[in-house]
Amino acid sequence: MQKTRKKQAQTYQKTIGNNRWMGMSTQSYTVVEDGESNNLVNVDIFSQKETDFLQSRKGSQYLQKASSPTKYGATAIVNRITWDVGSEEYLITQIGTSMRAQALITTGDPVDIALAIGGAFALGSTSQADLFISGDKLYILHPSANYVIRWTGSAFVAYPMGLAYPWISAVTSATTGVISGSYALGIEKVYQASGVDLMASTPNRRIPTSRILAVTGTIELKKIKATIQATELDNDSLWTHLRFWRSKNKNAVTTDILNPIDAQGNDDELYEEALITRAEIGAGSLTAISTGSTLPPGNVGTTAGKPAGVYTIEVNNLDAVLFNLIGIDRIELLPIPACTIGCFCANRIFFSGVQDATLDDASKNNIWYSNYAGTKYAFQYNPLNFVDTGRDGQNMIKLIAFEKDVIGIKEAKTGRLPSGNVDIPWQTLDDRIGISHRNRASFVPTIGILGVTSDGGDFRIFGYDLRWTNIFNGRDISKPLRSFTSLSSFPTTALSMGYINGKILVFTGSGALVLHAKESRGWTRYIYSSYEGMLFTFAQGSRAAIVAVSSHLIEVEITDLNTDVSAIDDSAAAFPAYVYTQSFKSRDGRDILQHEYLSVEGSFPSGNIPVSLVVNGKLWPTTPATVNLAPNASIAGANATLANMEYRLYVEPSVVGTLKWCPMAGNYLAYQISAVSPIKVSSIQLHCIVDENGIGYGAFDPFNTFPTTNTDPTWAQ
Repeated sequence: MQKTRKKQAQTYQKTIGNNRWMGMSTQSYTVVEDGESNNLVNVDIFSQKETDFLQSRKGSQYLQKASSPTKYGATAIVNRITWDVGSEEYLITQIGTSMRAQALITTGDPVDIALAIGGAFALGSTSQADLFISGDKLYILHPSANYVIRWTGSAFVAYPMGLAYPWISAVTSATTGVISGSYALGIEKVYQASGVDLMASTPNRRIPTSRILAVTGTIELKKIKATIQATELDNDSLWTHLRFWRSKNKNAVTTDILNPIDAQGNDDELYEEALITRAEIGAGSLTAISTGSTLPPGNVGTTAGKPAGVYTIEVNNLDAVLFNLIGIDRIELLPIPACTIGCFCANRIFFSGVQDATLDDASKNNIWYSNYAGTKYAFQYNPLNFVDTGRDGQNMIKLIAFEKDVIGIKEAKTGRLPSGNVDIPWQTLDDRIGISHRNRASFVPTIGILGVTSDGGDFRIFGYDLRWTNIFNGRDISKPLRSFTSLSSFPTTALSMGYINGKILVFTGSGALVLHAKESRGWTRYIYSSYEGMLFTFAQGSRAAIVAVSSHLIEVEITDLNTDVSAIDDSAAAFPAYVYTQSFKSRDGRDILQHEYLSVEGSFPSGNIPVSLVVNGKLWPTTPATVNLAPNASIAGANATLANMEYRLYVEPSVVGTLKWCPMAGNYLAYQISAVSPIKVSSIQLHCIVDENGIGYGAFDPFNTFPTTNTDPTWAQ
């Protein structure tokens, strides 16, 4: 200790380093005993070396995108997902009602994703969509309508998930044909690109009481004439083709008594007759449709058009041209309805929260599933087929593909569908733990499902043993966060989670709660300025960034940089970071530490780094009102590298007695450093005045300003 002055007794200067006492929390101060951390979220939990301190999370220079902050106005980021497709990795964001894509490594602005046909694409509302990827498709489940985004190899295009079927409004016969018998018919819309069916409606069947009847005993020259309701075609811009189906002859042919022919067709087996383009069915008169080796044989002899404004198809082929069969399991399907949550597992889309007014509330929380992927009917489902999750009055909040299982999390229950097998009953895994919002649970590979659960607002992990736990690496990970997560104001829509560099990050919109899992240590709190956005990881989980409207993309973690504990802080332009040095209490709060000066070693090349004095969580008015850390121009000159030095800051109250010390309360003293330009900090120390026993002044008079010994007035700004 260094002797400084006398005041009623011998006094000394005591240095309090940054270890244990430095943090960056914006929360209220919590008084702890000397050397304890208690429930402080933001204390230094590392190696106790003076050069080690918890850093502000400034982000790196690698991912600051070129997009203008005003390019998309102030529309909030609603959801995001990264997609490694083609030769790039892309960030897909829902910004309001729009979906936008941006390559992560390049610097271009995000671009709007358009509909494959029809141009501009917008969701029906700003409600958050549920996004999940499988193969070359990004699935969008939304309360207004569902969509699919596909990568074409050069761009992203969207189209609605599933096509509603058209209606055959009338069936008659026409003269001068070859068909005779009784038939079931079907018509469907098809969306086709490059000759491939990407999706289709399931065939709407027409089975009239009086079918196409021929003159008994002989094959008459007839054609089947079907007219189609115009509304379902005119109101849908996406379909490119119509496919006409019919059964084989349902009547037995007994004209030759010695060689009778049994009925070949039935209502539930339809065959492809013809494939008709949108232009062909929209022609002004009945015209022969295109034929060729890649088209159905039934196209020969089929005409289509819109005579007198009526969509009409006439077919004139014997059963010999029918060979492409569709069964009953493909005929009774409907497009996946608008819904709130879903996932892709076991080659199916599973979904819940169906927005269907005809369903009772309990039924909406069952789990429905699509037809198998890889077919043109992959986005269709049978409304009679669902997984019953129990009529318990609870909403299904989240569906997650977890290994081979579908995990369903309700408001206060957790269950699973093993292996995504719809023939196995639903299994309840926990009958008390659930979540209140879909953003409060996220799947993280190698860790499990991270969740802020509804049972007291605890942070828990759903592990590969299919259990929720609050213990991770032998440490209670729930209790230290309760003061944050149990609050009703704890965010939901902006909440996002990730795992990177051995840390679990729970991003709350402007900062992050960080569990240092790999080092088997506890929680810290990182401050990311005022960015109101969402966290995402990319590059196979080795990098993390925040997407926000104001700055769009700011990288906050990168594997090859030591972004936790370093002798030199990361640098970033115009990124406010708040650093606090905190005092401690002793002797049950009877001791008061009177500060002498703040010592900061580092570099402030642009100068004028504001510093505020905080006492018991409140700003203390100082003289002058604004104090700064700045390099001494007479030393550094124009050479910014010389600005790496020690900065001493002496501060005294401007109004004596404005904020009084209370010896019995256990007082907190802190300096808040606001870094608004590139800075580097290697150490922070708070120098205080103590008596000859090393303790503070229990009888300190707040109305008597304690004189300081300012040996360098140039730096005392």
